Amino acid sequence: MVKRIKDPIYGYIEIPDFVQKIIDTSVFQRLRDIVQTSYMSLYPSATHNRFAHSIGVYYLGTLALHGLKENLDLRVIENFEVYFKVFQLACLLHDVGHAPFSHTGEQYYLKNSDREYLHKELVELVKDEIFGKEIDENGYKAAPHELISAIVGVKEFEDCLENETSFFARCILGYKYTIDLDTEKKFQNSLIELLNSKVIDVDKLDYLIRDAYCTGFDTVKIDYHRLLSSLCFVGDCSEYKIGFSKNAISVLENVIYAHDAERKWIQNHPSVIYEMYLMERILDRIIRKCFKEEYLDSSLLSETGKDILGVGKIRLLSDSSIIYLLKTIESDNFIDEFLSRNKRKKPLWKSESEFNAIFQDDDEISIVIDEFEKLEKYIKTLGFPFVINSGVEKKVQF
Repeated sequence: MVKRIKDPIYGYIEIPDFVQKIIDTSVFQRLRDIVQTSYMSLYPSATHNRFAHSIGVYYLGTLALHGLKENLDLRVIENFEVYFKVFQLACLLHDVGHAPFSHTGEQYYLKNSDREYLHKELVELVKDEIFGKEIDENGYKAAPHELISAIVGVKEFEDCLENETSFFARCILGYKYTIDLDTEKKFQNSLIELLNSKVIDVDKLDYLIRDAYCTGFDTVKIDYHRLLSSLCFVGDCSEYKIGFSKNAISVLENVIYAHDAERKWIQNHPSVIYEMYLMERILDRIIRKCFKEEYLDSSLLSETGKDILGVGKIRLLSDSSIIYLLKTIESDNFIDEFLSRNKRKKPLWKSESEFNAIFQDDDEISIVIDEFEKLEKYIKTLGFPFVINSGVEKKVQF
């Protein structure tokens, strides 16, 4: 049985039964309450969530597979149908472990900024000793939310992964096979690149298209149909290196332009950075004061959850959970500024271009940066976050 979901960007997306069963779980439904970006302070319409994005990535991943099938002798790969199915599930679940407020909160998954305990847990889950060796040898460092997504995905949906838990995790993390490479592993590596690469993949493709649509930010149009239908394998067929046919060059240029424009004019806009900074400080306080923890435990994302002394049971942790808690604890400058726009501070400059226009001399720029670094270091030695307010001014001796 196939269900159809109407997406404002792609139109009707067909969802087969094995995918719908995962979408209907509480662990995946939690993504409805995880905001996709921190752009709302700049673009009020940017209310899209990780739920819609994940389904979008699943759809683009499916289109990519159709494109590859046209350029591949599938008889060479014995288990290609299994790999295709697991790849599709990795596309769907690649963000299932996102923290509240997406990238703003993911740093709190790490213990002392260390990924080692997450890598260790994941290696034990997938039961792949070579996986652990490759992590050590290649110095792999996936984003914290990717590691948690792989862990949650394997824990919650292992029965759906056709005994390919290692491949599933690698797709989400972008960790390619590097030891004892054979034809099938090279083929799997090509699929890993389709979901998580340093250049162009279906994850980046969806968020570029979806962010532009939801913000209303005027950028170039990305013809994703043309791009994904042009997917092919380059060179010797035994290598399985992903490439694009020449008729997709214009679309590739548009993807790169759209990526650079979003990073420069939206992600690095002072309103967006300010919003993220406020939420980081609020999350830090809630985790330390309310949860009595130093980091976010992945069990908080599960349906079972975790009992927190003084708070109660927390399960399926999401944005609304944090908003509720910040409204129940004693207010501070960060909470006040987050809840009230009229209490927020104004930036001295709004972009890199404006900064360079104000400080045109390299020596001036060096002096400004040096003085700010000294001030930041001094304020932190006093036990304050790097925010200058009336309380900090009284402590600082100029």
